[in-house]
Amino acid sequence: MIRPALCAAGLLLAGAAVATEWAEEPAAVLGVRLGARVDQLDLPSCPPPAPGGGASRGLCLQRNGPYADRIMGLQGLPDLGLPYSASIHLHEGAVEAVGIEARQADWARLKAILVERYGPATKETVGPVTTGSGAVISSQTLQWAGSATTIVAIERAGRAGTSYVKFSDAGISAKKAATQANTVRDAAGQL
Repeated sequence: MIRPALCAAGLLLAGAAVATEWAEEPAAVLGVRLGARVDQLDLPSCPPPAPGGGASRGLCLQRNGPYADRIMGLQGLPDLGLPYSASIHLHEGAVEAVGIEARQADWARLKAILVERYGPATKETVGPVTTGSGAVISSQTLQWAGSATTIVAIERAGRAGTSYVKFSDAGISAKKAATQANTVRDAAGQL
């Protein structure tokens, strides 16, 4: 497990700006509209696994599982030229974010795909992360920040061998952060 020197969840990225504007701000990722109610997504539920395996045909949503009220997997993903998995993250029934997890070995390709699709990152940082065994290695973080969407791409996220990209609806993320701050404030008042 890696302990990042910077808290990516809080988007506390203190780096030099790479670009001042972001002209390629997305409203949807992998066919999932950020901010949409999950029950209004035009995605079918994934069928149960067939005996002997086999991939689902076309993009579908795993609507079951222990955390289905907060996280749902996506299957039938388009080919990006690298292996990856994807999920949607929900807040109060709406799509707060779409997350993509890939191997760190594919970071250069993943980064190139993001830059090709969304333009240069608005912020870029490189900082140390410490692995569970105590080794200190570098990790690049890219951020695109627009009026409605934020993308954070982390070269080494959670584990040294894992890269992660999170496409977030800025309004829902702000609402979620405010709710969490109120919860902490209420809990602190109980001390």
